[in-house]
Amino acid sequence: AKGNNMGVYLSTPETSKHSEDGGGALQFGLSSMQGWRSSMEDAHLALVDANENGDSIFGVFDGHAGKNCAHFCARTLHKQLFESEEYKRGDIVKALENAFLSTDELFWGKSGRIRPGPTKIPVAAEVSRGAAEDPSGGFSTPPQPTLT
Repeated sequence: AKGNNMGVYLSTPETSKHSEDGGGALQFGLSSMQGWRSSMEDAHLALVDANENGDSIFGVFDGHAGKNCAHFCARTLHKQLFESEEYKRGDIVKALENAFLSTDELFWGKSGRIRPGPTKIPVAAEVSRGAAEDPSGGFSTPPQPTLT
């Protein structure tokens, strides 16, 4: 294993894959692979019908040389989002922004570490508000924001 400022790398990549699928009216599939890192540092969030409105949320969190923050975000972000007043009012963009900020504050408070300079949570997230069946047999949802 070789080390650098982004973590420890293996001499050959770990290519086994972890895959999941699920859902109800909205189906999903996901797969992850550790690759060259000494351990899996990324986390994902895939919740279909996650609240009483039938909303779903999907996210991928990049660990960037450590899994703790990525896993914390996967366990926490959706709770911050769905419980926010902005989300309840339908302001998804502001609700996502505030969910990331509050999740960041919860993580740094929980860790007991001094917060370093500017920090970014690398993520791709998609929120679907109650997918409805359309006449063609598919599903239609109103356009929703995607953070990358």
